[in-house]
Amino acid sequence: MCGARPSVAFAQASADTSDDELWEDAMAKQLKCGDLMPGCDFVARGASEEEVLAKAAEHAKKAHGIQQVTPELAAKVKGAIKDA
Repeated sequence: MCGARPSVAFAQASADTSDDELWEDAMAKQLKCGDLMPGCDFVARGASEEEVLAKAAEHAKKAHGIQQVTPELAAKVKGAIKDA
């Protein structure tokens, strides 16, 4: 044992946060719209790919006038989602 002790802040955060919440934070996803639409600075973030896709679809409608997501577009968007 090296004698190192976890910080008080970490211990408090761990006590106040469930294991599920910690796992979701660790597995957060994001999509940078600019990766698909150059010049757009919108970033969709979520705990899951589905959450990011929902935010991205809403953004695409409002900002880019995309009313229907084709299977090809959906595949491109899914491929651009990364771990946050």
